[in-house]
Amino acid sequence: MEMNRGESVALLVADLLHGMEADGPSASPVMQSLWDDLLGLLAAAYDLRGRVPDQRTVLRVRNRLLCAGAAAIPDMREEDYGFAIGLLVWLIRDRGLPYDPTLSVRKPTMAHFDAHRVAVQFEHLQRRGGPSLEIRD
Repeated sequence: MEMNRGESVALLVADLLHGMEADGPSASPVMQSLWDDLLGLLAAAYDLRGRVPDQRTVLRVRNRLLCAGAAAIPDMREEDYGFAIGLLVWLIRDRGLPYDPTLSVRKPTMAHFDAHRVAVQFEHLQRRGGPSLEIRD
């Protein structure tokens, strides 16, 4: 039985969340390997090159994930770049998954750069005592 794109993403997200439970909230080569798998799929399945994500889609995806968790991923039919960014924001900001691109052994994709950008922006917000993480559409 062949999985659709959403099911594949959900499976890799589940692996990543389970990896954090096992390894803790620190970056590790194991966690980065799981990140690499997810980011590789996002780069292959979504057109991320040279685009700007639709902010409303990012917020809609993030809010849905905040409400329903990873179980919502297979049913999401978001086709644009906003899905990938909303997912990354939820994983890094809301779930607290560590992301350290220096531990990656793969050639970076656009999704890797996006994950790094989300992680750096979140670290910056944390240092500044940034705004609430709750975003409403």
